[in-house]
Amino acid sequence: MISFASLDQQRQLLGQNQETLSTAIQEHLRSNLLEYELARAAAANPAAGELTLRRSQAEEMVDAVLALDKDPTRLEPDDLLDLNRMVSDSEEVFRQVAVPPLNPAHQPLDLAIVPKAFHRFFEWVRSPSFGEIHAIEQMTLSQIRLCEIQPFEQHSPVTISLFCLLFPLRGGYLMPLYRVQELADYHRALEQAFLLSTEDLVRFNTRACERAYRYALMNL
Repeated sequence: MISFASLDQQRQLLGQNQETLSTAIQEHLRSNLLEYELARAAAANPAAGELTLRRSQAEEMVDAVLALDKDPTRLEPDDLLDLNRMVSDSEEVFRQVAVPPLNPAHQPLDLAIVPKAFHRFFEWVRSPSFGEIHAIEQMTLSQIRLCEIQPFEQHSPVTISLFCLLFPLRGGYLMPLYRVQELADYHRALEQAFLLSTEDLVRFNTRACERAYRYALMNL
């Protein structure tokens, strides 16, 4: 079982949330996240029909996530759909074509069941059992399930990654501080998660959150 004691101790020590940090620290975390997500988008499989994600689009998406002041129990499908609409030129809400697997352990859902699976995801997020788990686990399990579904034709990976930040942010945690050079570690951890071993991905996300606190505490 993964312990979040160190992360929670750092949160208590800092005693601030994302909104009350200095502008310089907030901007560093935001800028780092943009670079990480742009690198993720640039590495997307061209066969998946991905278009180039512009920096201005990524900035708009990050700002939309930061501005969405909703408890997870109130999240609705349109919250995620609206985020993807910022970067999609498709008139369809859900993908209309089959997509290649994200890795050898991934089996994308059949087109016919994508809408149902998508809406059931939000029913799960609003359930009492989901609310009982740690915010980092909420983020991680949501990443896994939404990646399994791959709901959108364009920019699903980035949309999913940014949307799932809502769980730690609304849980009172800082924006994670990921490293571009660790993207390969993320993909390996996601593959393990599809094989029903989620610990690597939980640890990956936890490390990024702890790194954000270390940076904030050093630059107060």
